[in-house]
Amino acid sequence: MMMRRCPLRSAADRFTRGTENTMFDEVLSAVEFLETRGWELVNMDQGFVACMRRVHPRP
Repeated sequence: MMMRRCPLRSAADRFTRGTENTMFDEVLSAVEFLETRGWELVNMDQGFVACMRRVHPRP
């Protein structure tokens, strides 16, 4: 007996992954923007939470 995948489930999986990729891109864009403003990335939690710190220029 051959099992068939439900087309609705696979479409939902694709939507979820697409949404996650979009959120990841938005976080990376924000990180890149803040890096140009004197911040540095410390840690990233599964692509959705970016921990950053302010880098103070040395005199």
